[in-house]
Amino acid sequence: MLFTEGYSVTQLICCDFSVVLSKFRKNVFTEGYFVTQLICCDFIVSPLLFFHASQECCSQKSTSLPNLYVVTSLLLPCCSFMLRKNVVHRRIPSLYVVTLLPPCYSFMLRKNVVHIRNVVHGKGDPDITSDFIVPPNNKIVDGKLFTYTGMRGVFDNAPETFKVTKASMAEFPAVNGQSVSFAVLQYPAGAINPPHTHPRSAELLFLVEGSSLEVGFVDTSNKLYTQKLQVGDMFVFPKGLVHYQFNPDPKKPATAISAFGSASAGTVSVPGAIFTTGIEDDILAKAFKTDVATIKKIKAGLAPKA
Repeated sequence: MLFTEGYSVTQLICCDFSVVLSKFRKNVFTEGYFVTQLICCDFIVSPLLFFHASQECCSQKSTSLPNLYVVTSLLLPCCSFMLRKNVVHRRIPSLYVVTLLPPCYSFMLRKNVVHIRNVVHGKGDPDITSDFIVPPNNKIVDGKLFTYTGMRGVFDNAPETFKVTKASMAEFPAVNGQSVSFAVLQYPAGAINPPHTHPRSAELLFLVEGSSLEVGFVDTSNKLYTQKLQVGDMFVFPKGLVHYQFNPDPKKPATAISAFGSASAGTVSVPGAIFTTGIEDDILAKAFKTDVATIKKIKAGLAPKA
């Protein structure tokens, strides 16, 4: 886990500066022994650094890895080689410049490590460099830009089927860049919000109406976590994990409010993604260890009603 935190690379930066200063102070650069050792060390350390970096971020498909590879595998050994060449030829002015490269290399490496750490830890929406983002079609910027009225009347009529009313970037452009969005979830008696995921955010659900609401999610080890909520309770669904909600009351509806840590959390319905996206019946039959006729019945049940 070398590259999940920057401590090791910070130590490397400090080490580089201290070594450079100490070698100048002791005038060891008049001989090539130390630099020869540095070259050998660099050609050993560089592949090791690259190996650790690739282990941490290859699975994340980080775009920083090619840059990190170049810096790690080429710059440090080349720096040492140039340093040794200047020592041999007594090129002292160039020597000062080249000697500063190892600390610069370390700083560049730490910058890449910070980026890799953000990717590995699944950082959410990117930061913006302004207070807010004005939609391209907005010419007047006032309080109306930051006001969303789409929730008015949402509680007036109880829906007959499960309903989600969103205030995300698509409906409320002012939240773009703010890493926040909102949804009202309405469950008629006995209704379910089918298993789904939000790939870009966790979800914090707050039950505001109903006798109870059954919720659950499955983690990456296939362990199921469930809870029966009462009005006033909150429940968090971790980012990207499959989860669901169910109103078990056969007579009373339930209402919940969900907050997301992304302006566009995204929703992937598990039944829809599997059975309504065109995956061949034979493949699904083999995956679920059943026959094609059963798959066709499931698809027919999920087809949009005319």
